[in-house]
Amino acid sequence: MNAPPDFERRPDRAEVLVFPPLVPVAGIAAGFVLNWLHPMPFLSAQTASWLGPVAIACAVLLALSAAYSLHRADTTIDVRGKTTRITAAGPFRYSRNPIYLSMILFQLGIGALVNSLWIWSLAIPAILVLRHCVISREESYLEAKFGSEYRRYREKVRRWV
Repeated sequence: MNAPPDFERRPDRAEVLVFPPLVPVAGIAAGFVLNWLHPMPFLSAQTASWLGPVAIACAVLLALSAAYSLHRADTTIDVRGKTTRITAAGPFRYSRNPIYLSMILFQLGIGALVNSLWIWSLAIPAILVLRHCVISREESYLEAKFGSEYRRYREKVRRWV
């Protein structure tokens, strides 16, 4: 497939503004600080004891499944790398961003595990930062590189779930 002429002048990677894993890590870290300053529990101890580990396990399984799908498609998992093809297998059948979804789920799992409404609340800015500083730039890159193939995929599969 031939890329549009303007694409060939740009680096062959999404030019994201932030390294994605730092986003939920920052939310978790800020949530721990805020929770230390002013605790805001929101779950019963019993609910926190199972919800946190379940959410974390689901996040890890989702991320591993997405990474495996990218590996099988012989394309990169690293947002700073060159995407070689659109992947529509595994969790990419249901979400265009299963790895980012897993990051948010992981943040929510940590928030539940330590019973911190702060960490949960900071998932909202994390979603917004991922959406505007990472995903929108990835989408522009993929559309410029893959054109109608990416547009068809985008029409079939939702951004998050």
